Amino acid sequence: MVTLKVKERFKDRVEKVTRYPGDVIEVTDIRANEITDRLPGYVEVISVTANIEKPDLSKLTNQQLVAMCEERGIELPKRYKKADLLALLEG
Repeated sequence: MVTLKVKERFKDRVEKVTRYPGDVIEVTDIRANEITDRLPGYVEVISVTANIEKPDLSKLTNQQLVAMCEERGIELPKRYKKADLLALLEG
């Protein structure tokens, strides 16, 4: 997400509102690029927040999970199930 501060008044046709100087809006990075490309100088980028999602480990195979455990130095029990590997990696 990107936080923008409005510097010049403009009509936001996507949101169907008028943006006024001093308004602070939060939009996706794609939407921020659209606004800054179409209206250079009308907004100022205040901050960019990374949207990092955790991978869904349950979709990985046991071999992939074991490899991840080994890479992270996690000691594996002698007998394990997929649920055990997931608990070790997510815990």
